[in-house]
Amino acid sequence: MRSAAFVMAAEGCGVAGQADTYYLEYELSDGERVILVFDDINDRDGCHISLDMYKVQLGPVDHVVLAEILAKFRGRYARAVQSDTSGNA
Repeated sequence: MRSAAFVMAAEGCGVAGQADTYYLEYELSDGERVILVFDDINDRDGCHISLDMYKVQLGPVDHVVLAEILAKFRGRYARAVQSDTSGNA
C-alpha cells in the first residue's frame, strides 16, 4: 500500500544565515497530490500529524480542511503534483 504523504527537506544551500526549507507532499481525498512548504521542521511535522489525525478521526482531507490546517502551521502551497493513476509510486 502506498503512503499518502512523503516528507522531504532541502538544505539552505550552505548560505550563512539562510534558513532551511521543508516540504510535505500530501495526497488529498480526491487523489490530488500537493506539495506544501514550511520554514520550520516542527511546523511541517505538526501539519503532517494533524492531517493524518483528521483523516483517521473525522474523515477525508479535502482542500478546505487542508487550507485550515495549513494556516495553523504557517505553511504554504508549493504546487500540485499530477497523480499517477497506474498505481506506480
